[in-house]
Amino acid sequence: MKPQQIISLFCAYLSYFHLHVKVVNASPPPKNPPSELKLRYTCNECVPIEPFYVDDTNNGSETHFQFSANKIKAYIGGAEKIDTKISHLPSSSFTSVALNMLPKDQWVNYAIHKYLHTFHGSKTCVFGSMEPWVEAASLYAGAEEVVTIEYNLLTYNHSKIRTVSSSGFQALFSQEATSFDIALSVSSFDHDGLGRYGDPLDPDGDLKAMKKVYSLLKPGGLLFLTVPVGPDVVVFNLHRRYGAARLPLLLNLVNPLFEPSLYANCSCLDPLESSIEVCNGDNAVCNASIPHVLEKWELVEVLGWNEQRLVTQVSWRQSYEPIFVLKKPVIVNLS
Repeated sequence: MKPQQIISLFCAYLSYFHLHVKVVNASPPPKNPPSELKLRYTCNECVPIEPFYVDDTNNGSETHFQFSANKIKAYIGGAEKIDTKISHLPSSSFTSVALNMLPKDQWVNYAIHKYLHTFHGSKTCVFGSMEPWVEAASLYAGAEEVVTIEYNLLTYNHSKIRTVSSSGFQALFSQEATSFDIALSVSSFDHDGLGRYGDPLDPDGDLKAMKKVYSLLKPGGLLFLTVPVGPDVVVFNLHRRYGAARLPLLLNLVNPLFEPSLYANCSCLDPLESSIEVCNGDNAVCNASIPHVLEKWELVEVLGWNEQRLVTQVSWRQSYEPIFVLKKPVIVNLS
C-alpha cells in the first residue's frame, strides 16, 4: 500500500472518531476563529463574521446541569398547561393565525401538539439541552423514552429520560443507529463547531450535527429543527444565523424550500462537494479532509415560515426561528 493510501485511511479513521467523540478542551474557548479557518467559516467570504464571545465551558471545565424528579414533574405540568391552551385555539389552528396567538417560545410545543400522534410510544432524542423543557413536552405528548445528547454533563432525574454526554457519544451512535422515531434540536445546531461549549472548532460542525441526527433516525423518522433565520452571519462564538447562502446547505432538502439565487449573490459549498475535516487536539484546527455526502431530507412543512426574513436586515439579537419539520426518507435519495 502506498504511503498516501495509508494516510488517507488513517484520516478516514480519525474523521469517524472525531464525528462521534467530543474532545474536551482544557482551556476556555478562543475568542476569534483561527485565520486558517476564516475562509471556511465565511463560505469563502460570502458570510460575514461578527464578534460576541460566550464561555459555556465553566472556564475550560465541563458544566453540570442538574434537575430533580420534582422539578422535571413541574416541567411536565407546565407542558400540560401549554398544550391545553393550544388545544383550545380556534378551529383555524395549525395555521399562521394560530401561531400568531402564541408566544414564540411556545412554537415548539405547538409543533409537538400538531404531531402528537407521532410521539405516542416513541423513542425520542433531544440534541442540546440545559433544562428539560423539550424533554418534558415530549413525555407529556406520550414519548416512551427520551434520550438527551449534550456536550455538558446532565443529571435529569426521571425514569424515562436518559442523558448522554461526550463519553457516551461513540457508543450511542454505533449501537443505536436508526433506532429513534423522533428527534428535536431546538436552537442547538447553530452553535456546533464554534467552540462555545468546549467542542472543537469546525466550520462544518452544524452540518455534521445534521449527519448525526440522520444516522439515529429510523427511515420515516421526523426531525423538529429550529435555528436562527435571517441574512447569513456567523456571530463568533455565539451562534450562526442562516440565510440564503447557508440554510440550503444545512437543510439539504430533496425539494428546495426556496431558490437561493433570488436572495444571495454567493453560496456555500455544494453538499456533494463538502468534506469531513480531521481535527486533532484542544480547540483543534482542521488540517485534512476526505469527501463525504450529506444525506437529503424531505420537507414536511415549516411552521412560522416567512421567506422575506431571509433578507430582512435586522440585528442578529432579534431572533426568528421557524420550526422545520423534516423527514428521513424511507428510500434514501442521494441525487
